Amino acid sequence: MLLFNYDSWQIEERYRDAETLQNFASLEDVFSCRGELIVKDKTSEVIKFVGSNKTYYLKRYTDPRRKYFRFFRSSIVKAESENLLSMAEIGLPVPNVIAHGERREGGLFVIGALITEEVKDSANLAFYLKNNTELLKDRKWLHTVIDQVADSVREMHEHKFVHRDLNLRNVLVRTQGPPVIHFIDCPAGGFRSGPLLKREIVRDLAHLDKVARYLLGKNDLLRFYKQYRSINKLTQDDKKLIEQIRHFHDKKRVKKSQKTDDPYRVI
Repeated sequence: MLLFNYDSWQIEERYRDAETLQNFASLEDVFSCRGELIVKDKTSEVIKFVGSNKTYYLKRYTDPRRKYFRFFRSSIVKAESENLLSMAEIGLPVPNVIAHGERREGGLFVIGALITEEVKDSANLAFYLKNNTELLKDRKWLHTVIDQVADSVREMHEHKFVHRDLNLRNVLVRTQGPPVIHFIDCPAGGFRSGPLLKREIVRDLAHLDKVARYLLGKNDLLRFYKQYRSINKLTQDDKKLIEQIRHFHDKKRVKKSQKTDDPYRVI
């Protein structure tokens, strides 16, 4: 099975400088890096690594259950790196992908890593709004963010690309100076077509609405939709689509006799 043992580690050409070559030349180097642990679960961890010139986020994947994986099954690290690079190629705001790759033994995924450059002075949008409620009163700031998200999501969908986890926590916003957004965490997304594309578009919009409905007023939600659709007035088709978006998650919601949605359950 030696034929099927390989590393696919790659540093993006434009980021092949002395710092990346010194710290991230191989998967072994990436897994030996030490930094601030941001999040960890059974199969992955994210650490913040401060270099001499830049700060990076290292997503390191392992799979202790790999014996259950299908032969040559596509890995999450490959999917996420390809999706971020595709989004960047479309022109969508995403963190710079520095390096990515995986190791396979006998065709089975063993370890992998994705390195992105830090988006300086940023926070996820859901957390930032929840903890800075005065920003909701700053109409200029809020409208700028709403319009940026709406324009970028429209551009995404016009290119037949869907995120599939488009929660507000997966939208970063710059916290210093004029707001600028970036999309993150997109391993499940990709290009779609036909009826599947239509459903996935509704899914993306419903995921945004899932928390936004608790943070924003009706006029702000309407502003987002009109900006997304590039319209000034709703049509009957628009109203039907809004209903689909609003009720997309109904089957997953608890019964009304119980406590209803936690407004920040996905923050």
